[in-house]
Amino acid sequence: MSQKNLVHKRFQCSEKVPAFSVVAISAGTGDYRMGFTVTKPTGNDNAYAATGKSAGTSGLLTMGEDLIVRYDGTVAVGDRCRPKPSDWVMEKSSVGGYVCIGLHEKDSLQVGVFRKDQERGGLRLFIAPSGGIPGRAGDTMGSATCTLVETDSNGQLTTTATTFTVYNWARFNACKNGDRYGVAGWINAAWLVVSEDCADEGSTQQPQSMTFSGGSFPELVTFGKITPMSMLASGGKVAGTTPTGGTGSGFE
Repeated sequence: MSQKNLVHKRFQCSEKVPAFSVVAISAGTGDYRMGFTVTKPTGNDNAYAATGKSAGTSGLLTMGEDLIVRYDGTVAVGDRCRPKPSDWVMEKSSVGGYVCIGLHEKDSLQVGVFRKDQERGGLRLFIAPSGGIPGRAGDTMGSATCTLVETDSNGQLTTTATTFTVYNWARFNACKNGDRYGVAGWINAAWLVVSEDCADEGSTQQPQSMTFSGGSFPELVTFGKITPMSMLASGGKVAGTTPTGGTGSGFE
């Protein structure tokens, strides 16, 4: 059983850490003497590591693409997993960033080898709730509970029962129109909107008025294209109603 790109660092914790635990790195420089401060995973952590067979409030961490740690419940090779919030073990989860690549008994404990899923790319497809995700107010991002959408090799989308919080850094509502699909990316310590399904190309706002010498005529404002409506190009002229103070059926 091999592990990739291993680094060993010291850790300290405010509580006793069991053997072969997955821990969240909360602070520290990684200096051999100072080490890292670790805690139980929360689900919104930046980095994870594994402890060895020695339990306690301090010891050595194993850091790398692979974690050899205990797991909760039934986990099979190939399952997507994540560090279980408020615990020291891995759990099966469709939104996890690790994949189980092996199961093993070590020191009378059932442990698994969990590898970071590089193909996932830190992105999730989701559907926002009705009304979308509120925009940012000053320095505070808007947020909403969104539903995870999974894909398969045939290009089919499946809406899951899994929900997670997505933050909107922009000033305006995100994923408000259309089918409300969006893509979230993991940035620092949260899932942020990085792309959204745009409104229908032909959607319009209310007509505005464009003034010209001698009168005015309605201008239809659209997103993505100009919908001709009553203003149709014909023979180099724009057909329309006669403007106030003007003559003829259109303008050159």
